[in-house]
Formats: sequence, structure tokens, C-alpha cells
Amino acid sequence: MSNIKYSLSEEEMKDIRLFYWEVWQGLPDLEFEKAETEGGLRYNQNGNYIWVPPNALEAYHKNPDTIYLVMMNKTRDNKIKALSLEPKTDSLESVIKRAIELNRNEMEEVRKKRSQKLKVSKNQNETAGI
Repeated sequence: MSNIKYSLSEEEMKDIRLFYWEVWQGLPDLEFEKAETEGGLRYNQNGNYIWVPPNALEAYHKNPDTIYLVMMNKTRDNKIKALSLEPKTDSLESVIKRAIELNRNEMEEVRKKRSQKLKVSKNQNETAGI
């Protein structure tokens, strides 16, 4: 999608468990459905899902090039799972920096947990005399 201005590389995705952040400018050219009960828009086809909450839709109507900080759900099959779009008024560069920071924090948590698991496993092996 050409509206994605920042996303993680394949290598970075290895250190993501569930959620990560992207930066979009505008909305993808897809056939969204109106979400009557919640307001906003929804796209849900072929395993891909995008939720555009009412405030994001309102921002889009005011400016089709609105910058969004997008919360993504990682999937095994590389489907799009955009759980929420948060409209931003900051510059594209500053929103990208924020997304990088959020992703870095998530990746560091994953690395810490992996390291702790390795330490526990090593300690168990030593205790067992392996």
C-alpha cells in the first residue's frame, strides 16, 4: 500500500510478539464498510482487517492526507490487521520517530524475555547436571 510511510523490516518483525506500529498517510484505496454501531469504517476481506475509528474518519474528511499512527496486530500469514488508526497533527517525521520508539520498546521487551528464558533454561540444565 502506497500510503504506508513507515513499517518494520522483515528482520525487525522477528522481535515482535503481538503488536507493532506503522505510520500511514491517508487511507488505503479499499472498499470500506460503514460501521453503523461504532461509527467509523471497517474493512474486512480475505483475512485483512482495518478499523478506522470515528475520529480518524473525521480527520480524513478534513484532510485526505492525514497522518496516522497505526496499531497493527502481527499475524503469521502476513495479513493486514490494523486495529486502530490514531490521527496525528505532528509532522510525518515526528510521527515516524514515535512509531520507531514504540516498536523499539516492544522489541526490547521481547529480547529481555528471550534472554530470561535462556538463563532459566541454562540454570535448569546446570542444576540437572547436563
